Amino acid sequence: KIKGKYYLARLGEDQWVPSDARAFNNWFYERLERNEQMRNCIKYLKTWKDFSGCDLKGIHLTVLVGLNHVSVTDRDDTSLTETVGKAVEYVKDNEAIYNPVDPKENLLEGWSVGKIAAAIDDLGELYEESLKAIETVDKKEASKTWRKIFGDRFPKEYEIENNKVASV
Repeated sequence: KIKGKYYLARLGEDQWVPSDARAFNNWFYERLERNEQMRNCIKYLKTWKDFSGCDLKGIHLTVLVGLNHVSVTDRDDTSLTETVGKAVEYVKDNEAIYNPVDPKENLLEGWSVGKIAAAIDDLGELYEESLKAIETVDKKEASKTWRKIFGDRFPKEYEIENNKVASV
């Protein structure tokens, strides 16, 4: 902390860059207080990222959800799908993810155009697959699609059929 501003050490030419984690936490928790479903969307996206191998980091996904969350009562699946759709448009339009507490800071700084395009493609594919899952009437088929997205962290279709899962 220098003269009331917070900085983060970084390798390279810019050894000290402005970074206010406290302001970011305040921004995040203010949004979370209005809608706990937002936390679920972030968890789902981080699970997807781990399973899919997408290059986006947790901070990227947190910011994307914080900026683009769509609340849908009692439907996390629909909320996730609509949020991802808005996030895809955000990244396409900006070719960046801006720090909400420091709009001059691009969280994708240093990423090549190709790497950003790959992240957009990954998010777009997630959107299309999740849209397919929520539009599928058959729970077993929807479960198969969700397992393509989340891997074994999502229940198998026979667990749904045998009512081992209370709610999908």
